[in-house]
Amino acid sequence: MPTQQIQSLRVFVATWNVGGKSPHSGLNLDALLHVHSEFDVYVLGFQEIVPLNAGNVLVLGDNEPAAKWLAMINQSLNKSSSSSGGRLSPKTPSFGAGSMFFAKPSLKKISESFRTECRRKLKICNCSTFSEDIVRKYGRESCFRCPEGLVNQSGVLSDDEEDEDDDDDDEDEDEGGGKVASLVSNQMTMKYGLVASKQMVGIFLTVWMRKELIQHVSHLRISSVTRGIMGCLGNKGCIAVSLQLYKTSFCFICSHLASGEREGDERRRNLDVIEILKNTSFPRICRTSFTRVPDRITKHDRVIWLGDLNYRIALSYSETKTLLDKNAWDTLLNKDQLKIERDAGRVFKGWHEGKIFFAPTYKYSYNSDAYAGDTSKEKKNKRRTPAWCDRILWHGDGIRQLSYVRGESRFSDHRPVCSVFVVDVEPSPLPPNIACKSTPYPKLCRTILSAVKSSPSDPYHYGKFTMKQCLKQARRLSKVINRFAQRVEADPGTSTVEEVSAVADCGELAELSVEYLETVTEELKAAELMTAALVDRVTSLLGGVVTNQQTCLDGLVDAKSGFATAIGTPLGNLTRLYSVSLGLVSHALNRNLKRYKGSKGKIFGGGNKPVREPLETLIKVLRKTCDKGKDCRKANRNLGELGETSGGSILVREAVTVGPYETDNFPTITEAVAAAPNHTFPEQGYFVIYARAGLYEEYVVISNKKRNIMLIGDGINKTIISGNHSFIDGWTTYNSSTFAVVGDRFVAVDVTFRNTAGPEKHQAVAVRNNADGSTFYRCSFEGYQDTLYVHSLRQFYRECDIYGTIDFIFGNAAAIFQNCNIYARKPMANQKNAVTAHGRTDPNQKTGISIINCTIGAAPDLAADPKSTMTFLGRPWKPYSRTVYIQSYISDVVQPVGWLEWNGTTGLDTISYGEFDNFGPGADTSKRVQWSGYSLLNLAQAMNFTVYNFTLGDTWLPQTDIPFYGGLLHTE
Repeated sequence: MPTQQIQSLRVFVATWNVGGKSPHSGLNLDALLHVHSEFDVYVLGFQEIVPLNAGNVLVLGDNEPAAKWLAMINQSLNKSSSSSGGRLSPKTPSFGAGSMFFAKPSLKKISESFRTECRRKLKICNCSTFSEDIVRKYGRESCFRCPEGLVNQSGVLSDDEEDEDDDDDDEDEDEGGGKVASLVSNQMTMKYGLVASKQMVGIFLTVWMRKELIQHVSHLRISSVTRGIMGCLGNKGCIAVSLQLYKTSFCFICSHLASGEREGDERRRNLDVIEILKNTSFPRICRTSFTRVPDRITKHDRVIWLGDLNYRIALSYSETKTLLDKNAWDTLLNKDQLKIERDAGRVFKGWHEGKIFFAPTYKYSYNSDAYAGDTSKEKKNKRRTPAWCDRILWHGDGIRQLSYVRGESRFSDHRPVCSVFVVDVEPSPLPPNIACKSTPYPKLCRTILSAVKSSPSDPYHYGKFTMKQCLKQARRLSKVINRFAQRVEADPGTSTVEEVSAVADCGELAELSVEYLETVTEELKAAELMTAALVDRVTSLLGGVVTNQQTCLDGLVDAKSGFATAIGTPLGNLTRLYSVSLGLVSHALNRNLKRYKGSKGKIFGGGNKPVREPLETLIKVLRKTCDKGKDCRKANRNLGELGETSGGSILVREAVTVGPYETDNFPTITEAVAAAPNHTFPEQGYFVIYARAGLYEEYVVISNKKRNIMLIGDGINKTIISGNHSFIDGWTTYNSSTFAVVGDRFVAVDVTFRNTAGPEKHQAVAVRNNADGSTFYRCSFEGYQDTLYVHSLRQFYRECDIYGTIDFIFGNAAAIFQNCNIYARKPMANQKNAVTAHGRTDPNQKTGISIINCTIGAAPDLAADPKSTMTFLGRPWKPYSRTVYIQSYISDVVQPVGWLEWNGTTGLDTISYGEFDNFGPGADTSKRVQWSGYSLLNLAQAMNFTVYNFTLGDTWLPQTDIPFYGGLLHTE
């Protein structure tokens, strides 16, 4: 058996006494829930969600507010449900008149819509039958066991639900003998699903989880204890949720304890706690071999208690106010009743609470930042001493608190209190059928994993297993292609020029895939300790392997090669194997390591400086020291000293010049590239190639061996690299490029790249970029159809000019364009322009084109005749094409519908196209396409496509010293 891993989850906990107020349509929970941080579990407790009047306490509780709170929570959590690796969510409906929000929805219907469905019966207690004695003693609310996850308004079984088994689902049986609660979102775009919700008069507790975690929940039970009037009414007391996540038991308690600030009232609260601990019971409904299922609160592995505990400060109002005005927190905390009682061992013995660094949360005047006693002089508004009534505590090992803060909403007389925990869980064995749900080919995945002798606890181990299969098959494919290529070379008359070129591409791409897979295999050996940057690197390389495979197949098909027929089936099978491995590995690594960018300072900008000196200084030194006729080799010592002493991030290994003078090191860029060392590392510095102003008519290829090369020119339209290869002349699209770069961490500055083939030659690439962590700054890309081929991996373009006609930014990279000018040219007659054509073929590929703060307009030839053609923002080249335009100027050259189909309706429901906060005459979205794959993004969704979140560019861009925005632009 593999070694058991301990996984860490991030749990967000919040408690809020809302003072009997029902939420209104203007209330936004995004800030309270910290939606930009995307936690694994949300535990949200409310008190006084209804007024505590006789009607609600003694008769029938009002559940309409609970339904509204659920609707608002769902809106905040799931409107940002587009992960950077998944589809964009559709627009979240606003709470307008006539919507569900104002239609008095029942808690039952709301819960049903937010719970995740499963095609088999949900047996969270892992029981085959209910004990009638248990049912009579505890009632059905103590155990969830229901078909299709349906619950009634109390969060428990409806009496008319049938209790049947589904014999067709044996393959989904947990190896431990019970069924895992495999829950899939009832909306494909939902990122979070409702696990449990329960209301008791004014107390309301709800638990949400990421949908991929919910399948690992079992033994879900709910208990409640009343501590209100005479100890038997529900206006005070608690709701507790018990559940098993993997092999770790959790208990969440939301309570509202006795009120009052008279001397001795703290003892009533102590008694409430004691009675809750004594009487909260989670019965074991049936006998089970799973002996760790706890029946009491403190028997759980991880326990979190939240709520309005109502403990006050043992000082008078005036004494408390004096200390508050002095910010004397320590003195105040020493008079906090809960601290006093805990220190004396009278309550919460063995429990933990984080250090409080926030002001008392009670009692405020409504819609005010002033405490109630500061403003109210009316006798009916009884003055209350400010106090830390709202608290969060925890019990058990394996819990670490990261933050303990209060919110600042004025909605209630209480301020909400929030905490973030890192919680350790022990995974249970993961059957192949569960692990394979993260892949696009689950049946193939299950077949492959059937060879694994024992089920590991994490898809990471399955990923490593499939990686070995991928590498084995990739090496075999590379040999097959090479043998065929050798036969073609030996007898060229049997093949067309196009076929020879396509087979050569396949050979190159197959070798590149082998290198990627070898790199990934090495990285996965240390995956338990992987940083966010390495996780992103691994998933990018695996996505690149899938892209390489598709590029090979596309080239063979376009060339009408007989080899495509012979190798098509093996290629397709291997592509599916790559997709399975990508799904398993990316799911496992992203689950075990998350990157949270929740601070407000990183939503916009992110510490970007418009100009940073070292790069500009490097360029100035090169141009001055290497001026006409001067020996640039003398500058190497100065450049080395610059890199060491400037304090900047540019580290120069060596600098060479390209130009026509005898003192230049090389006459061509190709020769300079050949002189660069192989397989260098970032810490060894850049090999800098300074290409003087001039026209370089050559075809440059920077191979995978040539890494950390920085090409610096004298400026756009001064240093020009030009070629004219095209598809019509027998070149594949892949190899028609004037400039091709594969080596990691390539940087180009102040260079123009051209393909002069013209529109009549169809596909003619100026630059093809396969380089991971590559950057182009102040460069120009000039061509017509297929100008810039952003082939694969992670790329960044800043302050560049891109010219073209059809699909002139295309490929399957994760490419971000910032502050660029994108110009549509005049194509041939009857042709239509499309700025982008993204080529994502697998939903697990973390790729897409993100255009931020750019200008989309017409080149001079099209501007002179704007009605000669139609121009669109993009079209879906492949089924999971993904492109977004964010905060960009869109001129009227773009058609009002915005986007163009590729082939009828193909892919329009699986693509992810979006726009956010654009401006200009072409940015009007009122007449945009009505595809299900197109949406207007909200702020949280747009943030997924920034440098910070989409490419993790902040981990590799700083070493280039090129300016960038980590997040979005500031908006007023």
